[in-house]
Amino acid sequence: MSFVKIIEGPIKEELLKFKKYHKNSLKSETRILDIISSFVHYQKKNDSIPLITLLSAKISGEISEKTLVAASLIDLLYTATLIHDDVQEENFDKKLFSKINDLWKTKLSVLMGDYFLAKGLLLSVKNKTYNLLEIASKSVKEMTEGELQIIYNSRDLFINQKNYLEIITKKTASLYSACAMAGAVSAGGNKESIYTLNSFGQNYGLALHISSELNYKSTIKNSKYRITLPLILSLEKVSEAERKKMLNYLQFPINKELTKFIHNFTEKKGGIDDARIIMEDYKTKALDDISEFPYSNIVESFKKMIQLHIN
Repeated sequence: MSFVKIIEGPIKEELLKFKKYHKNSLKSETRILDIISSFVHYQKKNDSIPLITLLSAKISGEISEKTLVAASLIDLLYTATLIHDDVQEENFDKKLFSKINDLWKTKLSVLMGDYFLAKGLLLSVKNKTYNLLEIASKSVKEMTEGELQIIYNSRDLFINQKNYLEIITKKTASLYSACAMAGAVSAGGNKESIYTLNSFGQNYGLALHISSELNYKSTIKNSKYRITLPLILSLEKVSEAERKKMLNYLQFPINKELTKFIHNFTEKKGGIDDARIIMEDYKTKALDDISEFPYSNIVESFKKMIQLHIN
């Protein structure tokens, strides 16, 4: 059974409405835009954005058309940032967006990113959901700042744990925070529920990002080794000479042998175990956030999502 099927029970009908609404929001009178939009719609695998938005609305009140706008808005802006991000990095690690580059090349891919961004902005303006637009725009701003920090810090190939967590808070956690907050706001949630869901999104996003780094196969990016939390924690434990030696390895083009070598280094030095402890801490915090709400099938769906997605 798929990830979505397990947790969508309480919002199954609303999720179907969203998919129809989102598909219609992608329509264009320009054929090439319609073709690529349909391609993205059917190929994209990340259903977390609408799920979190709808669940957050349901746990805060009732799902309305405003909730569908919120989920679609954030999904469109997120898709735009992904396309721009992948074109900039030539990241052929992600199947969907590498296909866009392969089929339509970089220039058209950049324009498609702009198109999704404009679609999201117009969708919000059309429905006069300016508070949702503020939440989504802030998230895009933080994701962009996080990506710029990664590019800047890649020059010296080393950042400390504190700085790295600040970066992934912006680059990843801000997205899930925006999903949760937008869902709560769309349902007329009170300040307490919005605050709690904002905290949940932050903790969930951080745990999810770190979880993805525990598998060494996910560390290849743009033919180079992507700096990860396990590596940072490992480098903090070694001498300056050994640290420089390891960082020098990162200058070489990546291959399976080098990736496995670095993974073994992080495993031997305890970086993986230390990163897992940090991940579990954020995971526990996310579960605690959701536990603040009265028990319901929505709370259970949230908990299932956390347990299935973060391990």
